[in-house]
Amino acid sequence: MTDPLPPYVRAVFFDGGPLQAFPDDDAVRDFLADVMEDDAERYQVWAISSTDTNSADRTEAFCEAWAECFELGSGDDRETILRDYPDFIRAFIGDKLIAAYRAAQEAA
Repeated sequence: MTDPLPPYVRAVFFDGGPLQAFPDDDAVRDFLADVMEDDAERYQVWAISSTDTNSADRTEAFCEAWAECFELGSGDDRETILRDYPDFIRAFIGDKLIAAYRAAQEAA
């Protein structure tokens, strides 16, 4: 008998407990798109293994991959630079994106 699940499914956790499982990253993005920045850190994105015990919190990696779908704005303040990014990304890696933006500006 073969395992009907893919090797990994995504699961969104809320306050450390499982909330909902998703078949792919697009479904997770749709779910998290409306999460407000103030509440974002209460959520985590996990890769849940259906074949072994290698399940792990993948929130930061998930945000980094999702952030590639957007362009940084131009300006000096956080709101302007990150205006196109969902609040979930801003909450987890907004500071990292700002630092990269500022480093690129200084190097130019």
